[in-house]
Amino acid sequence: VVAAIVASRPRAEDVEVHRASFMNDVVVQKRCVWIHGVGVDSTAPNGPSFPEYWGNVQDYVPQCSENVFIHQNTVSRGWDNPELQQIFCDTATFGTGNVIQDVVVFTHSMGNMIAAGAIMNGICDFDLTTASWYSANAPWQGSKAADAGSTICSGDNILTEVGSVLDMCANGVLAVGYESCTTGYPGVSKLMAIAQDRVKGAMCGTSAWGFGSLEDSLELEFTSDEAGYGTELNDGVVGLPTSCQIPDKNYVSDYSSNFYAGPLNHLDGTCRNGNGETAMPCGW
Repeated sequence: VVAAIVASRPRAEDVEVHRASFMNDVVVQKRCVWIHGVGVDSTAPNGPSFPEYWGNVQDYVPQCSENVFIHQNTVSRGWDNPELQQIFCDTATFGTGNVIQDVVVFTHSMGNMIAAGAIMNGICDFDLTTASWYSANAPWQGSKAADAGSTICSGDNILTEVGSVLDMCANGVLAVGYESCTTGYPGVSKLMAIAQDRVKGAMCGTSAWGFGSLEDSLELEFTSDEAGYGTELNDGVVGLPTSCQIPDKNYVSDYSSNFYAGPLNHLDGTCRNGNGETAMPCGW
């Protein structure tokens, strides 16, 4: 009887073949649109990748039949810039009107604010039955790091060097893109409500140090300290409870969850640094 039971069990390789076949059946591929955050100082046509910002994230999304990466200057323009919002909508709707349908949208940092601003201004909106919005490292309530930007940019010290590397400063003053991310900037307080009913999944970082390059970690640790986050969990730019977390969503440390909070910093959240030992932004 034991031999018969054992013989009837599926072989491991058969299980894997079945699982692969099942995934192919249930994963409906859709076009994916990616919109980056603040700190990009150039504009280029949309493309199938943007490794300088997103790394090789396109290799982690088999559910995407096509990847479209927006590449726009977000140093001299803030999230409320009408042109940026229109470009987002034109891209996400693929020029078919003002409804985002059958598309997966991924937004990082200020990219979240651009998308939310476009919706708030009535330029476009999601068809929630066919489209999905995934948010990473969003400063929904603004960023204390941006608040500290004027101090960071005004002196001749190591913080100013950090600000320059992050493209936070322009000629000794806070860049327009970062200024629009300050906590008191007009319109910022309205963005969380847009996300509340539309974002299907979100990732937040809980460590300014993260797991990426030493340079990134040092920069974001300095920024976090200058911002005065103290004991508040943050990704070096955005505070977890005060800005990134969407109310009434259950954030857990399991990266397979739709709402994930892990030990990654603001730059790790782009997937440019791959996955870490304890943080899986690309896996999410």
